[in-house]
Amino acid sequence: MIALLQLWWPVLVLLHLPGLVNAVAVTIFKRIAHTHDWQLADDLPQTAGDWLRDRAAVHGLRVIVTDDASQRDAFHPDRRVIHLTPTTHFKSDAVFWAIAAHELGHARFHAEHPLLGTLSRVAMWLKTLFLHLGAGIAIGNVLYARPRGLELAFALFVGSLALRILEMFEEAYASWVAYAELRRSAHLDALHLRAVRHTLLAALGTYVSVIAAGMVLLSQWSIVEEITGDGWLGELGALTTLGWIVVIVLCVLGLVYVRVHIVTIRLRPVFVSDADPGGAENVIGLVWRLLLLVLIVLVWDLRGDATWAWCVILAVVAADRLFLGLLMLPLLIPTMWLVRAIYRRSGPGHHPSDELAASREAGRPLILDGKRALLDIVENRLRNPTAVSRVFDLMRLLYLPLIVAIGGGLIT
Repeated sequence: MIALLQLWWPVLVLLHLPGLVNAVAVTIFKRIAHTHDWQLADDLPQTAGDWLRDRAAVHGLRVIVTDDASQRDAFHPDRRVIHLTPTTHFKSDAVFWAIAAHELGHARFHAEHPLLGTLSRVAMWLKTLFLHLGAGIAIGNVLYARPRGLELAFALFVGSLALRILEMFEEAYASWVAYAELRRSAHLDALHLRAVRHTLLAALGTYVSVIAAGMVLLSQWSIVEEITGDGWLGELGALTTLGWIVVIVLCVLGLVYVRVHIVTIRLRPVFVSDADPGGAENVIGLVWRLLLLVLIVLVWDLRGDATWAWCVILAVVAADRLFLGLLMLPLLIPTMWLVRAIYRRSGPGHHPSDELAASREAGRPLILDGKRALLDIVENRLRNPTAVSRVFDLMRLLYLPLIVAIGGGLIT
């Protein structure tokens, strides 16, 4: 592990770049939004949530609000639900009307342009899929330096970035629709509309920042090629009797995980509970991926042929970037410190007006209703996984060729 860190530290530092750049962009957005929030009184005739609820009713949409700090403003196209945070929902100034109108823009995009909406969702899913595949192949290929592996990983990263750029089209459209919607409001004057424009443009900048950082990363691909070099595979290794026993046990556990993950969790989701939807699945998956890393470490250098190399590389993909996460762990603390230092410059926070406090107090029933609705969305996704969820399920099983190859070696 220390040798890997010494070799890969330039890449690991660069991989933290998107998070830092995005932290700067988010800080700029928050500072702009907070500044306008403090400048404008909460004197609009409706809160942003009430305004959105009136507008959403026209389009057959549901608006919910929760006070869970881990949630954010978002549109759920599969359930036609717009979720708002308490601050956004209960604020009655132009900044938060802009945020609510942006989420309405997403909803209108999917309702009025269903084909484009479907393409946008597919682009979002493929973007994540390509990123996971590319990261796993790039990491696994360090061991063997397969030329096709480098080419494939780079192509997947380029594809992921291109799809993210396409995804930006929906974000820009939602902001444009939001501004057009608010510009027609009789309750917003020139000062309000100025705050709306600045808020929407700053929010769009947070997405642009990720794309810009991704372009910088891809421009440094030569570092990955140089580090990969001829690979790590030298003289083939061997296992002791105890080592083979551990490998066989891990292979058996891998086969058990197939049943637990696919049959028990996906087909008969008995682990889904109201208190912790998906919690057991996450724990089981994490434990298995840790065990899978142990299996990879034990067997990766037992053979040197191309078939074996790709079996190991696919197993690294199945580890779901856990190996990369462990490598990046030493840089996590300084990165988090930098991100917090950046966020501390985001301004005084939203204006805690008396109107906000009164609206939140009056809206407690809405928050309780929103929590139930959000839990229903989560449970429905677990009990009725989408086609994309099933693809990622299959990706988690990409270690099976390695188990088959190990079994074939034992038999012969």
